[in-house]
Amino acid sequence: MGKGILYGVLAMVIFTPVDLLLLIPLFSLIPGDDFTMSFHLFTYGGVTLLCGVVVTCTYLVLRKLDQVHKNEKQ
Repeated sequence: MGKGILYGVLAMVIFTPVDLLLLIPLFSLIPGDDFTMSFHLFTYGGVTLLCGVVVTCTYLVLRKLDQVHKNEKQ
């Protein structure tokens, strides 16, 4: 369990700089007025960050289910 929490924290540490340095400037290229983009720029970055966390957690759950399945066969 502690290893899974560590992987989640590491995923947040990795995805946050990627989000801030690469994705937010990329999202600023989406057309729109400055007022609207000032709100949605961080929303797009947050959704991207959330997607990374969901993928990481899904990987950990599937890995745990594989371990349970192997234990049932024995």
